[in-house]
Amino acid sequence: MSRTRAPIPAVLGPRPRKATAMRGAVASLRWISTDALMRLIRERDPSLLRRLLVVDFNTRNHPNLRALGLTVAYGDIGQPETLRHLGIDHAKLVVSTINDHFLRGTSNEALLAQVRRLNPQAKV
Repeated sequence: MSRTRAPIPAVLGPRPRKATAMRGAVASLRWISTDALMRLIRERDPSLLRRLLVVDFNTRNHPNLRALGLTVAYGDIGQPETLRHLGIDHAKLVVSTINDHFLRGTSNEALLAQVRRLNPQAKV
């Protein structure tokens, strides 16, 4: 497995398939973190992989993520409009594994507050 550079949030890309069907969202993951998380999910409950939406700026990661059975979207997780567009209000669980160092113009704390405003019922 090769390492890729961490994603840097950017502008919103095309809307993924039916966001209302998603049970969880995983925001802008670094590949090594994604790999570890996906292995854990695959070991415990592989059916969850089909219900996740991964938002990653680095489009080079998208084919690898799709090969794991994930739905992948390109977007700026720091923008409320991106989160709305991707259906954050339907997510049951939101996970961000990207380090604050790689985020531009936001932080995980700010993302947490934003997700809580947009979807108070989501587990973050």
